[in-house]
Amino acid sequence: MRSIVEQSYAPEALRACIRTCAESDDAHFLVARRDGEIVGFLQYGCEGPEPELHRIYVDPSRKRQGIGSALLLELHERLPGGATYVLMAVVANADALAFYEHHGLVEVERLDGVEYMHTRMNVEFPPGTAYVPALIMRYTKEGVS
Repeated sequence: MRSIVEQSYAPEALRACIRTCAESDDAHFLVARRDGEIVGFLQYGCEGPEPELHRIYVDPSRKRQGIGSALLLELHERLPGGATYVLMAVVANADALAFYEHHGLVEVERLDGVEYMHTRMNVEFPPGTAYVPALIMRYTKEGVS
């Protein structure tokens, strides 16, 4: 998982996704602040076959303070009625799965997280990296546009 952090959450990777979001009408990069300090962020975009929540991060010292929920609820508020998106979560991350289920996401597919991250997120893994059980979850906003 070190490859994911180094390649997806490193400062240059974050700068690139901020630039992408700034250039797209269908992308969002939301930032959570407390007392003038950045404590979390979310990146959502529509560049794949289906809109996807690419990243959600909360400072580990600030977890369980409602920051992740606030980011996700803000994204959901911005989506038009009937909109959907997907995200990939590693099965072993039980806390994340419970968080997403709490916010209305449902499992739609099981797959290899390594292959998914390589194909969809361009994350490079060392040769021979083992299969990582993961799943795709989908959110659907009620209502119509």
